[in-house]
Amino acid sequence: MPIISSSDTYLRPQVFSYLKRLKSSNPGLTVLDVGGTFNPWCDDYVTTYMDLFQTKTTKEVLLGDIRDQGFWQSLGGRRWDFVICTHVLEDLRDPLFVVRWLQRVASSGFVAVPNKHTELSAVDSPQYPGYYHHRWVFALQGQVLRAVAKLPLLGYYRKANHWLHKMHSGGKLLRRIARSLAPGAMPGGGMVPWYDANKAKHGLELGFIWENQFEFEYLDDDLTGPDAHTMAKRYIEGLAAGL
Repeated sequence: MPIISSSDTYLRPQVFSYLKRLKSSNPGLTVLDVGGTFNPWCDDYVTTYMDLFQTKTTKEVLLGDIRDQGFWQSLGGRRWDFVICTHVLEDLRDPLFVVRWLQRVASSGFVAVPNKHTELSAVDSPQYPGYYHHRWVFALQGQVLRAVAKLPLLGYYRKANHWLHKMHSGGKLLRRIARSLAPGAMPGGGMVPWYDANKAKHGLELGFIWENQFEFEYLDDDLTGPDAHTMAKRYIEGLAAGL
């Protein structure tokens, strides 16, 4: 299967073990880290870094914008044995574009993004859900990495809004009061049922090791739907399965 190991907590020790096995059979193993100069956590195995920024390293660094088609084409068909891409996809406007290139330049790799629980938590601030600069919430469902856009209504599902949840699940008068206090807040539902506070912490992530390829798609082709109710349903149901 394309995805051979996955976790929504922490998989990096298994990544080290996997690379150790690869290197034992291939001493010339080549490893590309895309966007990894800020945190070179796998430097013992990485042979090339790809990033916007230069860093102090003796390893090869390819400077360029991974959002740019021309930059990837400038590699001239070059390939690596393994590619690492950790905490990059969630920052991009079009992560699918980069995913396709990851699979073109390597035959296996490791991808990590914040898990869906963290992106619904107050991990950065009580004022907004998840990490403020991230664009996407991800879930690994079977062999498919799915993404749904982070929109303002996501804040409704945070535990801090428990009073809104209770009022919206109450009688008609309470719902009317809730709507007047928080116009546009989603009625009913409360916290998403799959949320796990124990997995909503700094340092925990959704990660997986893949071979040959893996599937990626935007949930419902990245359509937001005709109203907030429809979009809320996508958060509640569309991200429920998998990690």
